[in-house]
Amino acid sequence: MELTHAERQRVCIARALAPAPTVLFADEPTAPLHRVDRAHVLRTLTTAARSHGITVVLATHDAQTAALADRTVSLLDGRRVHTVHLPPVPGTAETEGRAACSLSV
Repeated sequence: MELTHAERQRVCIARALAPAPTVLFADEPTAPLHRVDRAHVLRTLTTAARSHGITVVLATHDAQTAALADRTVSLLDGRRVHTVHLPPVPGTAETEGRAACSLSV
């Protein structure tokens, strides 16, 4: 029997949490998952981490995932920033007004 991708992600999280680390680093742990699976994996990770006092340092490009964090730090090219200025894309509405956005990563 083969596990789904979401099940494999949950197994990876369980294996990372099993030795009860004080800090857990996770780089885009939900990137390849669908919305429902993403929510389940994040709920599992945050619940286990909070109940065992584990600090999770999670890298993500997803604003909804970042919104779950107690604290966010935005990075651009490896440096901490408060606002990320993106270059305008020719032929879009962004070229006629907004060319900056704030990201929580």
